[in-house]
Amino acid sequence: MFLRNNHVSTNNIIDLVIIRFFQTMDLRYNRLSTVDEEVLQKMFGSSKVEYHLTGNPIPCLCNNSAFIVALQHHQHQVKDYRDLSCIGGGSIDQANMRAICFYERLPVYAGVAASLCFLLILILVVLYYRYRNEILVIMYSSGWFSCCLIEDELDKDKRYDVFISFAYGDSSFVSDTLLPRLEGPPNEFSAACVHYRDWVPGNWVPALIAHSVAQSRRTIIVLSKNFLSSVWALLEFRTAHVQALEDGRVRLIVILLDDVTNDARIDDELRAYLSTNTFIRWGDALFWNKLLYALPHRKRTARLHTVHRADGEEVVQRMREDDPPIGLRQDMPLEFLSLPDTPANAEL
Repeated sequence: MFLRNNHVSTNNIIDLVIIRFFQTMDLRYNRLSTVDEEVLQKMFGSSKVEYHLTGNPIPCLCNNSAFIVALQHHQHQVKDYRDLSCIGGGSIDQANMRAICFYERLPVYAGVAASLCFLLILILVVLYYRYRNEILVIMYSSGWFSCCLIEDELDKDKRYDVFISFAYGDSSFVSDTLLPRLEGPPNEFSAACVHYRDWVPGNWVPALIAHSVAQSRRTIIVLSKNFLSSVWALLEFRTAHVQALEDGRVRLIVILLDDVTNDARIDDELRAYLSTNTFIRWGDALFWNKLLYALPHRKRTARLHTVHRADGEEVVQRMREDDPPIGLRQDMPLEFLSLPDTPANAEL
């Protein structure tokens, strides 16, 4: 059957299903562009039918891949197969439909990938803001990005990493539990200031409190029932709170040793602080990780020296180079540093 130059198009090719009854179909120079799979099955259902298709505007696009693949697969039936070309140039024989479909759909793939990435980032941002403290604590305790968690130059001249404020009744917790962990391995760079070790007897207590807070990068408040009964401990909290407000930096670290959040003895200032700031609860599974993360993230050289107490006991004290105890004269030998029988912040 010779249908050359007969304006045969995609719309009326279905009418030519009878072609399987002919041995030759000359469809050159028509308007045949796309053919669906149903017609293709009838066209190439018989291997005895031969075709001539030169001159048809065949697009080598993904939506026409069935026609292109059928021509490539049945090229032995298309007598002018080597002369067939795509609209816009290129041989049909060289058309890689898999690659063509991939590149045509690439913007769709990219859009889907971008949407998924945006959704993932959104989820991560929400999770980060919801669990920010826990994530930072885990990252710091695991050593991830610890190089980025470095204190700035504002506190470089401060003598201590932390001043520990506590009531006399909680001395054993500080001396037996808290200090060994802060100043012992692997945190040997943490220099802590505590009144029974770093204050010199005979100095004015409010001045020592103010100086200790001012010379420390952080102030740890060991909040307990004993703390609420101590006038000096509450004064230390107020001093540290004022210092933090003046500096515009996070200075206070509250350790909740006892559950006193609903205690009637909490004054308005401390209650307001607890309601607007996070604290670390003693007994938390991540207590030490959270505490070490909240401390300054800067190493520096420290030295050990032995302080001779009045009762003859030797106390190993950690200090920065050339830093005397608070209130100690530069020319006073360390042997004269002794501890008072009653701590300066004893409960009243």
